[in-house]
Amino acid sequence: MSVTQELRLHEAVARVAQESGLAASSEDSPLQLLQGLFRRDFHRRCVGGASPARTEREQEQ
Repeated sequence: MSVTQELRLHEAVARVAQESGLAASSEDSPLQLLQGLFRRDFHRRCVGGASPARTEREQEQ
């Protein structure tokens, strides 16, 4: 994968994470962002609730 392709992938995944409301650090790799999205989606679908990270953020506010 070229550097340009990797940069585009990172930007696309970061945009999807941001649009879905996942708090992401600029240092997160695309794999980390995808794992966060998967964990949150899995938790919502299989456990039936909000993700622990989201719940913590909401409590802080």
